Amino acid sequence: MSKKRNKKKKPPQKYSTTKQAVPQFKELLYRAMKRVGFEAYFSLLKDLELEYMTISIYRSTRPTSLPGYQITSSRLQLINNMNQLGLRRRMVLVDSVYMSVLECNSLFGLADFLEQKAEGIVRLSEFRTKFCDRFRAEKLLELLTDGCNIVYLRTILYLSNPKERYYAFKNTLETNVVSPILMRYNSEISVHQAQSSILTIHGINRPVFRLGKPGAKSQFNWIRISSKLIGDHYKGKEKELGVYIQSHALNRLKERLDIIDNLSLNYQLIVSTYNIKAFEFYKGYLLLPFLTYHNVKVGYLVANVIGDKLVFRTFLFVTHSSTPEGDKLKKITGLQKSDIKYWHFDRLSTLVSADVDANSAMHKLLKEIGIEDLLKLKTIIRDTDNYQDNFVDELMAYIERGKKEIEEESHWESASCLD
Repeated sequence: MSKKRNKKKKPPQKYSTTKQAVPQFKELLYRAMKRVGFEAYFSLLKDLELEYMTISIYRSTRPTSLPGYQITSSRLQLINNMNQLGLRRRMVLVDSVYMSVLECNSLFGLADFLEQKAEGIVRLSEFRTKFCDRFRAEKLLELLTDGCNIVYLRTILYLSNPKERYYAFKNTLETNVVSPILMRYNSEISVHQAQSSILTIHGINRPVFRLGKPGAKSQFNWIRISSKLIGDHYKGKEKELGVYIQSHALNRLKERLDIIDNLSLNYQLIVSTYNIKAFEFYKGYLLLPFLTYHNVKVGYLVANVIGDKLVFRTFLFVTHSSTPEGDKLKKITGLQKSDIKYWHFDRLSTLVSADVDANSAMHKLLKEIGIEDLLKLKTIIRDTDNYQDNFVDELMAYIERGKKEIEEESHWESASCLD
């Protein structure tokens, strides 16, 4: 028998980029430079310099469960896939140009190289001066942070559902300057199971689901509102009420906003309810305006106070009776409830799919009622890129308000990512 050979232990490998990494980065960087008008300088960069940039950018890792929480591998993979898609969408405003987080990250690698390594290189002097006058690595890193927060937060809002579960996330930046160089953006996910109760409504026991407010830095709270907001609708002694929703309201949202996908409805429900400041009191009803893209009002959640809980019982489209706009429509046109239902004038798809120009009778009618903004949604929903970009302002506002509720963390702890 032959003697077994003792395998020699291999020394630790030095960090090196993969065969695909540098070409992929070059393509990404050229595309980013072209968007900001610097593509003419791309040919000045050497392969070793591009390899340095490839190493120095941030890389996002596959999300993991926050200690103490159990999330299935398939669900974590879904979150990762959605994040990766989001990182490729152009939603970060960089010097008046919308760029993807990945493109912004490549510019960060370039700026870092020009600031740290390129001083004294004659062929890059003009490029370095012009580029650094407009873009600084520190500022690009801030944009990366905001961009990643938008992407990651949007993902968990998409996937949070009051009948199933809510998510929250915590991001950390891992930096190791000792070989191998490692700069990673890690995300830990927590899960919070839905809460339901049985309430007697009009003599019938009905399930209701508690509404929650997920966020960054593992923050999650159940929504509560001040009893002062609902006036005489509440006669109890509690200063705050928990907020719930019936399945009927969720079904009506899906039915009447029929061209908005389920994930986007999850997002819009949370954004519309997590920070309630006022209700509309109309004909004895307690109405909460439901806003969608570009803050276009599409209807109202109708609430009742039951015990010490505020319950959203249904959703009314803006053309329905018992809404200010719907009653105005009825007064002007004479359309009855049965007419609205027959013509599907209580569904978003009907108005968005209609060919309505500025001089048409339909446009004039919608303007007279005060709901002509619905026509804006036609372009937004048709244009996928625009459709995605419209989350940015709302999500940034969501993030900023969330920051006020938790302790401030350092800039580097919330910094950004890439793949």
